[in-house]
Amino acid sequence: MTTDTVKRDAMERVGKFEIRIDRGDSTPEATTRWARRAEALSVWLLDEWKREIAGKGAC
Repeated sequence: MTTDTVKRDAMERVGKFEIRIDRGDSTPEATTRWARRAEALSVWLLDEWKREIAGKGAC
């Protein structure tokens, strides 16, 4: 697997979740909304990853 493939796959897949993010037109409201959504998604993905890792350790 090449470095380009790894970078591309990492942006499209997080663990077992596949995501696609497209940006719309930039406005002050959109910038604020984008930051809130990115933070919420990051927190959720981190929590999912922690649960997945904790489950593997219990086996």
